[in-house]
Amino acid sequence: MWLVTKKQILLFVALFILLAQTLLVLDFIPVLDALLSGLRVILFAVLFVFFFVRYFYVTKLEYFLLAYALFLGAVSVMLSDNVIPFVFQVVNVTTLLILFKYFEFRDVIRCSALILSLFVYLNCLLTIFYPDAHFYLDGKPTYLLGYNYNSMGSVLLVAIVVNAMCVFYDNSFRINMIVLSVASFITVFFMGSMTSSVGIALLIAYIVVARMKGARFLLKAFLVCVLLFSVGIVFMQMEIQNEFIVWFIEDVLDKDLTFTDRARIWLEALALIFDSPWVGYGVRDVEWFNHHFDVLTAHNFVLTMLLKGGIILLTIFIAIVGVAVKSANQNKTPVVNVLQFGCCSLLLMMTMETYSMLLIFFLVFLNYFSNTLYLEETTDHVCEA
Repeated sequence: MWLVTKKQILLFVALFILLAQTLLVLDFIPVLDALLSGLRVILFAVLFVFFFVRYFYVTKLEYFLLAYALFLGAVSVMLSDNVIPFVFQVVNVTTLLILFKYFEFRDVIRCSALILSLFVYLNCLLTIFYPDAHFYLDGKPTYLLGYNYNSMGSVLLVAIVVNAMCVFYDNSFRINMIVLSVASFITVFFMGSMTSSVGIALLIAYIVVARMKGARFLLKAFLVCVLLFSVGIVFMQMEIQNEFIVWFIEDVLDKDLTFTDRARIWLEALALIFDSPWVGYGVRDVEWFNHHFDVLTAHNFVLTMLLKGGIILLTIFIAIVGVAVKSANQNKTPVVNVLQFGCCSLLLMMTMETYSMLLIFFLVFLNYFSNTLYLEETTDHVCEA
């Protein structure tokens, strides 16, 4: 039994406010949207004063996060006309870090699993009443999870990852994970998001074999394939000759082999990056992207990172990921394997799309703090003995 102490209840409420305000599109309920925005700022202030300042200590991860924030902030102030998006990113990520750092890891993933599951089921309920999974607001299609059906897939994938992690030490999450996985795949498949469908399908398949011998090898092989695919398609614009890959892209993903629409956006993004390769252009709003690309994002995570802060920011982010993965690899269990395979699946999806930075840092923090799950379990076993 859990969610009974004041600290657990505070954690649940805090995570709900943060995730709901960031991941849910609530433009159709302006009062609720404004309320959650205000509560998010209050939450950040309370957590910062009562936890971060009161129990202050700094880890290697936080030094890199500070470097990331200071550099991106400096570039945004100098080059961007609107620094508000950057400020809210800092508030969101700092709040999330405090929750991971000062609360028990098992409680964090349990609460996250419940909250994200609720979001997924609300989205499924919306799909029942609106078969296209969206309704119209001011003449524009509006989705509950993200501003398009591709963004929806990232939330569904992370929800599956967190629930799968819970299953490995709490069997009561098993039924929910199965139902959630099926509902998530059906949702993105019928919405026509083949990128999300493939990412979620691969993750579900890996969860089934995560305890088997060779699961770690499959994880590494998948990561290599994703990296080769990303570099070859996006940056080198290579012509694909392999018949299986051609079939996979054209028939399974239902994409043009040349990724015509994406390629145009990538080339335009690369042209801008070449003009400012080291520092980028800072955090920009959607109007800036619309002006340069006629779309909301660069449709690739690495290109988006380079546009924000150039090679320097990308290098800092890689260092952050490296520290997190090194921490996770101290405990090479099926839990970590599933988590890291989920990260690789999202990386594959981010070849074609750009997702919420909060979700990306959520996965980074899951990796970094996952070694504490092993410590908690060890302590439990010692106490039981």
